[in-house]
Amino acid sequence: MKKVYIIFDIGKTNKKYFLFDENYNILEQESIKFKEINDDDGYPCDDLAAICEWIKASVSKVLANDMYEVLGLNFSTYGASLVHIDSNGKVVTPFYNYLKPLDEKVSKSFFDKYGPKSDFEFLTGSPSNDCLLNSGMQLYWLKTMKPEIFDQICHSLHFPQYLSYLFTSEVWAEYTSVGCHTALWDYTNGHCHKWIKENGMNHLLPIVKPTNQKYSVTIDDKNVEIGIGIHDSSAALVPYLQLSNEPFILLSTGTWSVSLNPFFEGMLSAEDVEKGCLNYLRPDGKVVRAGRIMLGEEYATQVEKLSKIYNKDNNYHTSLMFDKELFLSAVAQSESYFKFKYIDSNKEVTGKISHFSSFDQAYTQLMFELVKAQEESLIIAKGDSNINRIYVDGGFIDNDIFLKILASQLSQFEIYASSMPNGSALGALLIMEDKKDITVLNNQLRLILPNK
Repeated sequence: MKKVYIIFDIGKTNKKYFLFDENYNILEQESIKFKEINDDDGYPCDDLAAICEWIKASVSKVLANDMYEVLGLNFSTYGASLVHIDSNGKVVTPFYNYLKPLDEKVSKSFFDKYGPKSDFEFLTGSPSNDCLLNSGMQLYWLKTMKPEIFDQICHSLHFPQYLSYLFTSEVWAEYTSVGCHTALWDYTNGHCHKWIKENGMNHLLPIVKPTNQKYSVTIDDKNVEIGIGIHDSSAALVPYLQLSNEPFILLSTGTWSVSLNPFFEGMLSAEDVEKGCLNYLRPDGKVVRAGRIMLGEEYATQVEKLSKIYNKDNNYHTSLMFDKELFLSAVAQSESYFKFKYIDSNKEVTGKISHFSSFDQAYTQLMFELVKAQEESLIIAKGDSNINRIYVDGGFIDNDIFLKILASQLSQFEIYASSMPNGSALGALLIMEDKKDITVLNNQLRLILPNK
C-alpha cells in the first residue's frame, strides 16, 4: 500500500484534487469546473453543494482503493468567501460570490461608524471595494440588508475551514483566511478589529487556531488526519518559505495574480493602501505585504477578443513562444492598445487592436501591457524591502512570452519559474505535515533569463 495525502485545491475557476505520495509526486489528479448557480438576489455564485458532494465522493473513492493508505486530507481554497451555518451545521445562505456588488448605503453606513475609510483600510490592511471582496463586509451587509437570515447564523466559516468542517464537525478559524483582505483583522494590534464585537458578531467567528492544526477522524471506517484548511495564496508561500534561504517575492498567478512579500517589516502607509497594497497573514501569524491584480481573468477576456478579431482557434495562443522581434516592436510602441476590464489602470488607450498585422503581434503587445500592470503590482509589494529574487508559480508558468517579457522588464531581479504548478496544493500538504526537508524540490526551479 502506498501512503498518500489527499489535497483539494479549490480555485474560483478550476476545482482540483491531487493525490500526493510521501515524496511529493502526484499519483492522481482531477480538474473540474462547476456550472454557477444564482444566489437569492439572482447574482451568479459557486454551487457549494455540488462542490462538497464531489469532494466527499472523491475522498470515499480513494479510501476504498486498497492500493492506498491515506495519511492526511487538507484543503486550499480561494479567499474572501464565507459559509454561514446554523446551530445544526446547516448552511443558511447561498455561497455569495466575492464579486457581488456591495450596496453603497451599506458601505456608507459602515464607514460613517468606523471610518474615515482610509484609516480603516490602513488598520485592517484591506483596501475597500464596491463588492464583497472584503469578507467581513459580507457579515455587515447580511446584518443590515438581510437580518432575518443573519439571525439564523451560528458560525461563519471561511471557505477552507468549512471544507474541513465537513469531515471534522469542528469550527475554527486560522490566520491565513482571517488575514486575507477581510477587513476583520487589526494589523496594528494583532487581533480582530473592534467593529466585530461592537456589532455583536464576535460569537459568529470561531477561535483562531494555528494553520497546521489537524484532527484525527474516522471516514468510511478509516482513520484519517484532517487539516484545518488554508487560503490558497498563502498556501503557495509555504514551499518557498521552507525552500529559500534568501528573501523573495512570490508571484502566485491565476485568476488573481498576487505578489506576496513575506519579508516586509513595518506597516502599510496610507499611500500604500491608496495604490492597492494590502496585507495577508502567514500561517504563523506574521504579516505579508501584497499587491494583487486580476491578471488571469483579464488575460482570458482579452485573448477571447483577439481570437475573434484574427479568426483564430481559442487555443491557438497556447502554442506561441517568445519572439524577440515582436517583443522589441511592442517595446517601441508609444501607444496602449488594450482597455482593461478587470485591472485598474490609468493608462490612456490610444491605439486600436486591429492595427496589428497578425494575432501573434497583437498577442505579444497584450502580454507586454499585462506585464507592465504586473510590474506595478510587484513593485508595490516589494516596498523598501531588500529583495532581488522573484518566484513565479501558478497558471502563467507555462506562458513563455509572459515569463520572458517579465524577466526583461524586471532585469534587476532574478526571476525563477517553478515547475510546481500546484504550489497551493503542495503548501496545504506541507503545512499539515510540517515537513522541513523539501530540498528535493530545488530542481523544479528554473531561472528565466532576460531577452534584451
